[in-house]
Amino acid sequence: MQILSPSARITPAQASYLLQEAVLFLVVSYLILIGGTFRGLVLANLQVVNAGLVGLLGLAWFGARLIRPRPFPRTSLELPLLLVVAAYLAASLLSIDPRRSLILFPLVLIPILAYYLVVDLLRSGWPMELFHKVLLLASGFIIALCALQVGLWYRGWFEIGDWSSLIHPVNSNGQCHACCRLNNSNNYPTRQHR
Repeated sequence: MQILSPSARITPAQASYLLQEAVLFLVVSYLILIGGTFRGLVLANLQVVNAGLVGLLGLAWFGARLIRPRPFPRTSLELPLLLVVAAYLAASLLSIDPRRSLILFPLVLIPILAYYLVVDLLRSGWPMELFHKVLLLASGFIIALCALQVGLWYRGWFEIGDWSSLIHPVNSNGQCHACCRLNNSNNYPTRQHR
């Protein structure tokens, strides 16, 4: 990696690479951290934002293909992907409530279209290292968030215990003693054993 001095000029190729990297990082980060989470699939406001972003991304790809026409990217996964789509469509149509099942049908198509978008971008000259770098950065961010959550979780346990009680014992009713102390109540309903 070359470090540029403040007086150095960025070439058009470097500017193009940085723009590709920034756009790809933002799109992948959004889709992994927000759009692809449970909330992104359930909350109505996020569904609208996701549909808008995916629609804009699809329109941009379609527009680029209209400006510079080239054949649709062919891969060895067409038959398996077609079988997945056909199986989901058949299961949706034959379900108890086809209307509700078909509403989720685009969620099956989005990863497939994303796959073809990546294949098309790679075949049109986008460097593979760019995709590797962006996936590593987004994954590193996710790992950092997970480590933060684990640290906060253990900090909560340390506030009520010490190193000897990292995993708190369970009483005869299947309740964690630490949970009972956290809620200042021992009036939990007990499980009936047969």
